[in-house]
Amino acid sequence: VYCPAGCKDIEGDIWGNTKEGYRDTSVLCKAAVHAGVVADEVGGQVSLSREKGITLYESAFANGLHSKRGSLSEKRLLFHKACGDALEVAAFNASSWWQEVDALGQERSWAAERAALGTPSPSWAAEPGTDTAWLELDLGTRRNVTGIVTKGSAEIYDFYVTSYRVSSSRDGKNWRPYRGGSGREDKVFEGNVDSLGEVSNAFIPPITTRYLRITPQGWHQRAALKVALLGCQMARVRAARPYVPSVPKEVPVHIPIPTSRPPGRTSIPGIALDPEKADSTLLVMLLIGVFVLLCSSLLLLAFLCRRRRKPAAKLNCGLPKGQPKLEASQVCSLGSLPPPGSALPSFPVVLGDLSQTHSPDYAEPDVVQVSPSSQSGSSTFKPPPDEGYTLPLVVSHYDVPGKHHEYAEPLPPEPEYATPFGEPEHAGARWNPSDTAGLPTAPSRAGSPGSPPA
Repeated sequence: VYCPAGCKDIEGDIWGNTKEGYRDTSVLCKAAVHAGVVADEVGGQVSLSREKGITLYESAFANGLHSKRGSLSEKRLLFHKACGDALEVAAFNASSWWQEVDALGQERSWAAERAALGTPSPSWAAEPGTDTAWLELDLGTRRNVTGIVTKGSAEIYDFYVTSYRVSSSRDGKNWRPYRGGSGREDKVFEGNVDSLGEVSNAFIPPITTRYLRITPQGWHQRAALKVALLGCQMARVRAARPYVPSVPKEVPVHIPIPTSRPPGRTSIPGIALDPEKADSTLLVMLLIGVFVLLCSSLLLLAFLCRRRRKPAAKLNCGLPKGQPKLEASQVCSLGSLPPPGSALPSFPVVLGDLSQTHSPDYAEPDVVQVSPSSQSGSSTFKPPPDEGYTLPLVVSHYDVPGKHHEYAEPLPPEPEYATPFGEPEHAGARWNPSDTAGLPTAPSRAGSPGSPPA
């Protein structure tokens, strides 16, 4: 929420305080000035949240505004302040302090150390008759101070300060008055209205300092104070260094140049060779290159020889004389033929005229099934051609005939001869049908072709 300047004097009431929150019916920007989150002279952005209400809202005096005591409400307003913790004071100092002597003659000191808020009574009080009294606080190190809380003597004496100025110093010698957000004149803060209540004032903007001095401007009966400072530890912010582009440094490259260059040797740019070790280095590199080349040649030769090598297995496909020539589809292997003579039993060879032998009769089927519609049994041979029958057109053996079957053609009647496996007794002689003279002939059937007439 943004609050403009001058909200301190607008009409409306506020209930509550900074610690417990404000009643939701309070004037928002006026409550923000009371809480010390925005300065009345300049205004500014406000951060707050709405929380559950409380039973009772206590009144307080802060930043020149006095809030009222309020009853229960449904919601309350809480203003968020990032830096508002109580700061520890390392040491107190003052222009003077009062040494009280009671009726019994006992002395009691109202020294500067008594000014710490929370310590038992009495408080700090200036010596009577001093118009320029001041109270100094040493924080030990630089801090961000965002507020101050003051209180009176809280004793049987009604001592309190009604107004004061604030000065700051980094070394404790040179002092600078606080002027607030306007920056035109020294700011005078409103003090207490009694000796018992606490009054808060905010520093907007905050003060970054180690030493803080409070100079009372008005007081009641005597200048007396109890003080507490609010703030936080100063964040260490390193100053941003200006960007300077880095220039790469030039590294000198030393290349030795020999005075006398041997003939036939060229210089290699970027490689510096020691003249004393140049010859040995070149010799080692040459030997390594020759060795690598020789090994590569040997490996390549071994690989080529292995690829060209074939198993030298000799095949024994020889046949004895007089045997018919084998077809090309037959496969011969070493030792596949049986040993001659002694390994197989021999049988007598009976030579004769094979043309006079009787042609064997083939067996007929046992049962011939004759259907009423046909006069002969079924046959796998091609039937005699009928009228209207045409041969199916077959291009390859995968073609399926249209409606008719293909039949096997019977072989022509030719004499069949048995081919002998070997001639163990007459291995070198070839049999001739004309040599059958002088041998007994097999009895032939009457009327068989080739038999002499009776």
